[in-house]
Order: sequence, then C-alpha cells, then structure tokens
Amino acid sequence: MRAMLRRYWSICAFVLLLTADRATKYWAVLSLEASPEIDEKSFSFALYLNRGITFSLLKEYSSLSLAIAATGVIVLGVVCARSARLCAMPGMAWLWAGALGNLVDRVVYGYVIDWIFVFKGYVNLADIWLCIGCFQVLVRLLR
Repeated sequence: MRAMLRRYWSICAFVLLLTADRATKYWAVLSLEASPEIDEKSFSFALYLNRGITFSLLKEYSSLSLAIAATGVIVLGVVCARSARLCAMPGMAWLWAGALGNLVDRVVYGYVIDWIFVFKGYVNLADIWLCIGCFQVLVRLLR
C-alpha cells in the first residue's frame, strides 16, 4: 500500500512538473522578447531558442543535440525498467519531467525554449527539474 501511494505521488509530481514546464515555455513564447545575445545581467527573463545542449554547446549540430536528449531519455527508461528501487525515488519524477520537457521541444520545434537568464546562460524549468532530480537521486544513493 505504501509503495502504491508513493508511486501515485510520483506520477502526480511528474504531471505537475511537466505541465509547469510546458506552460511557462508557452508563456515565454507569447510574452517575452527574443534575446539572441547573452548580456551580462545576473538574472533576467528573455526568450532564447537553444538549438544546442546545455549552455548552447553543439548549437551548430541540432541533430546531435536531439540524439543526445533522446539517448538520455532511453537510458533513464532502461534504468527504471531494471531497478524498481531507483524508479521509485522521488527524484526520478523530477528527472523524467525535465528530460521529457526538453525532448518534446527538440522533437516539435528543433530547439529548446529557454527563458530564464542566470549568470552566464539561459535555462528553463526543465533544466532546473533535471538538476533537482539529479541532486535528489544522488543524495538517496549516497545514504
């Protein structure tokens, strides 16, 4: 019963996180001005269409970026399929929401919609979800 309840809350968290990512990207496209160049502000909001991976690495190779993102989702799926313990960790909902949020962008648009400028680059909620999920899973594994 406890495991079933934990799984239910993980699914709810995943749906909520993915919805928040998709909704904020939709809002960003409708509301924010495009910012092709990264300025030196430490925090701001602007629309940035990222054809590369993190911090616009490999932006000249959008097909490779898509392949890397798809591989990440496949690896995450294999890990979950092989380990029920790992799949049940709360951080996995965050990882799934982040990975799928950005993969949907790459498949549908050919780029990821970033809109939060933090220090030296643009990110979106899916990127933040990935960081939180990695941190949660790492802490659980080290316990």
